[in-house]
This record gives sequence, C-alpha cells and structure tokens, in this order.
Amino acid sequence: MGAVDYESTIQSNTVQSKSFFFSREIPFGMALVRISLPLVILVDIVRRWPFARELYSTDGALATLTSNFGNADLLPEFSGPVAVGLFTILALLLVTSAIGWCTRASLLGVTVLYFYFAMLDCLSTVTKYTVIANHVFLLLAVSNCGALWSVDAWLARRKARKARLPAPELSFEIWPQRLGQILFGMIYFGASVTKMHTEGFFSGDQLVYWMMTYLNNEHPLGDQLTRYPLIVSLTCYVTFLWEIVFVFTVFQPKMKWWVLGVGTIFHIMTAFTLGLIIFPVVITASYLMFLDEKDFRRVLTWPLLRRLARFMPPAAEGLPETCLASPGRRWNFASAGAFAMTVAAVCLTGVGAEYLMDPYKMRGPDGPLPLPVMADEDVQRLMRPDMQLRQCDKLLAFDLGGTLVGEHLASHRKEFHLGEKIVAQVTLSPPHGDMWLDCVCCESKYDEDGELVPGRILIKIGHVMTRESFRSNFFFRLDESMEPGTYFLKLRSGNEEVARKKFTMLPDVSAASAN
Repeated sequence: MGAVDYESTIQSNTVQSKSFFFSREIPFGMALVRISLPLVILVDIVRRWPFARELYSTDGALATLTSNFGNADLLPEFSGPVAVGLFTILALLLVTSAIGWCTRASLLGVTVLYFYFAMLDCLSTVTKYTVIANHVFLLLAVSNCGALWSVDAWLARRKARKARLPAPELSFEIWPQRLGQILFGMIYFGASVTKMHTEGFFSGDQLVYWMMTYLNNEHPLGDQLTRYPLIVSLTCYVTFLWEIVFVFTVFQPKMKWWVLGVGTIFHIMTAFTLGLIIFPVVITASYLMFLDEKDFRRVLTWPLLRRLARFMPPAAEGLPETCLASPGRRWNFASAGAFAMTVAAVCLTGVGAEYLMDPYKMRGPDGPLPLPVMADEDVQRLMRPDMQLRQCDKLLAFDLGGTLVGEHLASHRKEFHLGEKIVAQVTLSPPHGDMWLDCVCCESKYDEDGELVPGRILIKIGHVMTRESFRSNFFFRLDESMEPGTYFLKLRSGNEEVARKKFTMLPDVSAASAN
C-alpha cells in the first residue's frame, strides 16, 4: 500500500506541475504587459534620445559595465551616427511592441538593444528597473502576447476571413507567464535576503538618509517621514516580511490580490518618499502578468466593464478543436516587408534629425562648443587640503521624548510633568571618530535683549560615543529639586556646543488632581 500511495502521489504532483506550466489560456495578462511596459520604457528612451551620442557612442564618454570586470571590449562600440540610429530603432521597436506589429521580432529587438545600451552606460542607464524590464521583455518575446489586441492579430483575422479558414489560435501554454511570475517572486526573495545583511536597514537609518536627499527627484513626504524614524523602521520590517513571503503566497487564489495590492501601494509610495518615478510604474505594469484568464473575465463582470465583455474572445475551454490545435503561423511577408522599411526609414530620420539639431555645435561657426572654464574660487575649493570637520557637522538629530521603542523615540515632546523621565536622543552622521559627549540641563534666564537663554547648569551627564555608534541616549529624571518652568538641554562635544533643546516642565498631574 505504501508503494502504491507513493506512486499515486508522484503522479498527482506531476499532473499538477504540468497543469501549472502547460495549461492553455488566452494570454490576457501578458498582452496587457506588452501594451503598457514598452510605453513606460519609451518615456525614458525619448528623454535620453538627445544625449545618445554622448552616452552610447565613441564620440562621447562611454562607461561600459564590462570594464569594471576587466573586459572593456566585450561589446562593440559605434560612432555617433550609428549609436543614434540604433537608439532610434529601439524607440520605434517599443512602439511596435505596444501596438503588436511584428510583435515577436519587435520584442526580441527591444531585448537586445535595451540590454546593449544599458551595458554601455553603467553610470545612469543601468538601474533596477532596466534589469527587471529587460527580463520581462525577453519573456514577452517567447510568449504569444501578440495573439490579441495587436496589429498582428488583426491581420491574422482578416487573412483567415478572406481564406475562409478557422479563427486564429487564441489559447497557448502558460509557461512564459509562469516564468515571469516566478521571476518576481525570486526578485523579492533575493531582495529580502539582501536586506537581512544590510547594516542600518531594519533600524530605518538607510532609508532616512535616502529620504533626506533629492538624489532621484523631489519627495516632500519623505522629508516629513525623516522626523519619525520609528515609523520608517516599522515599514522596513513590514517590507521585509512581505518580500520574503511573496513567492509563497502570490500563487494562492485567496491571498494573491492582497499580496499584489500591498506591493502596488508599496511601490507607488516610493515615488512620494524616495523620488522614484519610472521604477514603480515599471513594477505595477509588470504586475499585470499575474492576471490570468479567469481573473480577467471576473473583472469584466464589474458593472463599469460589462459592455467590454461582448468584445472578448470565448474562454479557452469553449474553443473549437480547430482553434485549440497548433496549425503553425505563416509569416506575413507583406507586413514584414512594411515593418523592415519602416524601421529603415525611422532610423534614417532619427540620424538626420540629430544631425540637423547638432546639439554639440560640431558644425557651428566657431566649431565644437568649448569646455567652460571653471572659476578660480571653485578650483581653489576643490584643490585645497581636507578641512577638519566641525563637531556640529557630525550631528544628524537631537530629539527629546519620553518613551523608547527599540532604539527609536516613540514620540517627540517639548512638555514634561514633574516626576517624568526625559530621553534626550543623539543621532550622529557616520563616519565619525570616538567622541565624548556632554548633555547638560540648564535653567533659563533672560539676556540683555530679553531672549530666553540657558543659565545655571543643574544636571550634567556625559559618556563616550564610539566610532561604531550611530545613536545614543541621555536620561534625565525631573524631581522635586526642579520647579515648574522652562529649561534647556545642551549637547556639547569638548568645549563646543553642538545643539540645544528647550522644554517646559509642568506640575505633577497626580498631585494637582489630589489638591
């Protein structure tokens, strides 16, 4: 009985794996990715097109990725006109991929050219979204995403009607779409493992530093979140858990849409917190590959989309055998010829347009544009020896609160009651050396101008902050020796005052209520 059960289990698992990879469906999801993803990448390509000569040709400043590994001549490097022509062809192929004209050839061309240009410019072109998009383009190229909502599908239907042949095949094996889904699962799983070994990720410090800069684009929400590192740290833990369980939950029907919904919100929020624009759009557009045939037809039952259901092809299980068969597609030579002539014409047009624009004035009256002369002040500033960093420049934040959660303040406060504990948290900017820090509590007094300034020192606490430390806390207890009023906390490093915070001490709440 044990052997029989084992064999039946093996057969059942084999059937399930075949059904998972080789079941036949109409590729709605892959077709939607084919339409949306090339248009997203096209925005970036059009933005880079005026600088193609500078970034991707021998006339400019190439920064090949392969040179970092001692193989700078791995890929061919072309002159300016050739690079501009190829880059123009890449933009055209993105358009033809989106409309589905010679779909497989267009997607293969996009895969090759997009990879080629990314490898030539490791400084600005190679990013996370270019790597992910290139993998998705390759999977789209080996799929049958051009079987619907495309120029190819329209030409095939018209040819079938004229020849009185059965309708073109609409259902195909789903393995390219499954590979794309597994690709995203592995990307997220690998990202979670990387985060486990990234110092400063779970504390939120890495993201806080990123949000403090405008390295990508402006992100006002990120500026606000830097004031609440505890919230950033909690979102880091949530992100890690979501990434590590993604591949195990996204294939569960009851959990798939919850997981994808969290991912969509997460990636969209990176635009407001980190200034990422193209990356979240690329990911959300690629999420459409998780939409299978049943999901798509279920979406069409929504009241706003019911009218579109009339234009949808029948379900795969209801198609005639002639449609489910694989008769083999005949190459449309007229369409292929028109496609080739269009590629050649657009390539020549792009090269001619760049020649007439002459962005670097190579044929101007004074010859090529000269390099601007750097001001003497800038030269002296760049060539002078390293300046000693001031103590105040090492400080990132000095905050007051009453409760610690992990290593972060749960809230920032300026008012405390008698008997409470004050936590003065110091956050330094790495790298820094070993430092001795003093935190002193002072009375307040009015100066000659009538402004409130620190006065007599009441409490002084000091300790060493080693070079490995990023954050440290000073604890003060407000006891009966201090009267209600305004006080100051001053942070000092050596004899230099680094920061100060003003706070108010209020009477004891319990004593006041008893009276």
